[in-house]
Amino acid sequence: MACDVTNAVHAEAKQHFSDAEFVELSLTAAFYAMVSRMLDAMRVETDADVRDHSPRLA
Repeated sequence: MACDVTNAVHAEAKQHFSDAEFVELSLTAAFYAMVSRMLDAMRVETDADVRDHSPRLA
């Protein structure tokens, strides 16, 4: 899975955040992405009541 940040997204974010804030934002996103990969690698089972949940992002 590619995790490419387009030039347009980068430019938009830089309009709203300082360099330090942009680094913090990027690290926060990376840590959240890492959590799901670690849980998957460790074979942590999803709770039965949320196993088939499909979030709506609209």
